[in-house]
Amino acid sequence: MKRTFQLLTLAFVFLIFNTLEAQEIDWKEFPLELNPAQQEHIVFGHLDLPEYPAANGPFKMAFAVIRENLEAPKKNALIIIPGGPGGDIAQYAPGVMRSAFFELTDQYDIVLADPRGTGYSEPKACDNLDTPLFQYPGIWKKERKTVEAARREALEACKNSLAEQGIDLNGYSSKQLARDIEVLRRTLGYDQWVIYGHSYGSYHGQALLQQFPETIKTAVLSGIVAPGKRSLEYDFEGFASSLKALLDECATDSNCNESYPDLEDQIFEVLNRLRDAPMEIDVLDGDETLLLNDYVFLGAIFQLMYGKSTLEIIPLLIQTVNNEEAWLMQNLAEGQLQMFAGLRNDVSVFVNCNDSPDNYAIRNSDAYNDPFASRLHDHWFNTYFPDRIDCDQLGIPEPEIPGIERSTVVVDSLTMQTDTIPIHWAAEVPILILDGEMDPVTAPMKSEVLLQFMPHAKRYTVANRGHDVRPGAMDFIVDFIENPSGLTEASPGPEPQAMNFVSGVTLNPGVSSLAVAAASGIPTIAYVAGIGTVFLVLALLLALFVGVKSLLTRSEAGIRRRIWLLLGVSVLTAGGLYLAFISALSINPMLPLFGLPAHWSWALYLPWILLFVLLWNIVRSVGTQESSKAAWWVKTLSFLGAMILLAVLFSQGIH
Repeated sequence: MKRTFQLLTLAFVFLIFNTLEAQEIDWKEFPLELNPAQQEHIVFGHLDLPEYPAANGPFKMAFAVIRENLEAPKKNALIIIPGGPGGDIAQYAPGVMRSAFFELTDQYDIVLADPRGTGYSEPKACDNLDTPLFQYPGIWKKERKTVEAARREALEACKNSLAEQGIDLNGYSSKQLARDIEVLRRTLGYDQWVIYGHSYGSYHGQALLQQFPETIKTAVLSGIVAPGKRSLEYDFEGFASSLKALLDECATDSNCNESYPDLEDQIFEVLNRLRDAPMEIDVLDGDETLLLNDYVFLGAIFQLMYGKSTLEIIPLLIQTVNNEEAWLMQNLAEGQLQMFAGLRNDVSVFVNCNDSPDNYAIRNSDAYNDPFASRLHDHWFNTYFPDRIDCDQLGIPEPEIPGIERSTVVVDSLTMQTDTIPIHWAAEVPILILDGEMDPVTAPMKSEVLLQFMPHAKRYTVANRGHDVRPGAMDFIVDFIENPSGLTEASPGPEPQAMNFVSGVTLNPGVSSLAVAAASGIPTIAYVAGIGTVFLVLALLLALFVGVKSLLTRSEAGIRRRIWLLLGVSVLTAGGLYLAFISALSINPMLPLFGLPAHWSWALYLPWILLFVLLWNIVRSVGTQESSKAAWWVKTLSFLGAMILLAVLFSQGIH
């Protein structure tokens, strides 16, 4: 019996690895337009994935390869693994060429592969899960049972659709992606990978290090998703510690503390008010109503803590909301709903269900020794929807935890037990771990968990960084990939960058509305403003080319002066507001969501001056007639351009 079991095990292992052999590639044109320089470095294709025993589905993995010379592939390649889960990467090949990673092409090819169901990979799974109502179930003005019923219906429809296509949901996991990447390596003929995985890409990278350590030359993991049983409480702890670090940094920064005194007290004033009296905000073109309570406000802060520039705007956000500027929350809600629009939510659900068992037990807030976390706890858990409900509906069983003895992981936390011994992974692979001091989703405490599995790794916490540690750290990452042995215990980490908290802002709801519209693509109002600007430019060019003085008789000198004044004020208004926007963006990309820098507040008076000059011209022009067609065109274009510009500015509230 024992020998029979051994033979079956060997047969199973042989079957697994036999399916990992090189496969056919369907080379295609890159789906997006490339300039001539990019065409010399980027190739694109689809890889037919073999059918594994655990995933009988017709999958095709899309990937792009960036090479120094398309005719001379390198021996090894850097593979950049997207996060999410549900993110894709191949479409960003042109952007990678503009990044510091492109410097590595003298040593490595760069491979960008879209995981199953994402990006250009085929087939797609369930579009009905990629809706705001499904992605953000706890934020709507709807009965909880109504939302849960809608989720169950959507999940059941998705499950049935995939079954009809013969797609096994077990094919969506980090373990499966590691196999897919191994097939890709063998097919492209590389000896080894250098892997870079950020956010959930770090978890995908861990799967590669567990299953195929001999194929990994070097690894860089940032924004760590820790192995082990995940917990709502553990995730909350990470967020609370990162938010407290941000508030403490503001308190020690003289400019921030002066502009936003007692910020910690202010945030709890906001949370208490929104808990007791939530705001109703119409979003999605008025089709849905968002219920802005304390949980939703913390969710907005959570998302803003991803990047450095958005971290720097949070004190301004807290104070503005505390001053009850309702328009800001309207515009912020619209903007935040777009933040993760690029993720495939269906794939995110599948991968999360297959990758990790979860602990959804919620403790009382007084279980925390930290006073800040204790105060924040009940606001964070005001509304939540556990993903495990989704997993059960889809029929995905709770998975085993790879690489861990028994069922839990060693971690210094209230939410996990300390009763296991981790198995060390990839002990021969040089590994760099990076995390952000103020990361809300993968806090530094999660890197500490991962270090117990790979104690030989070099780990650095980057000060004044949220989830995305790459800005300011790219040179450090590239240097490590080029020479891993050059990084020693005494080596300093990425050079820290000071926080530049935004202050001195003139709030303006019109500027904010226009900023949100622009962030979602070029709004219709921008085209209208463009037409008005074209009229003004044509009038100015005609006046300069022909010369108003030569167009009008001496008796029409007053008309000439009024036209020049109208043109001048129109150009000053358009140009002044444009420069004010550019100045705001240069200070912080999020600043226009609030208004303009205080030193540009004078630009908000320009529309009123232009309105006065336009009305004055109209009144004085009654009963007058120009002596030439050119003069008539100059005046008509000036009037039309000024009126369109004013209509745009006043309709948006920019005044």
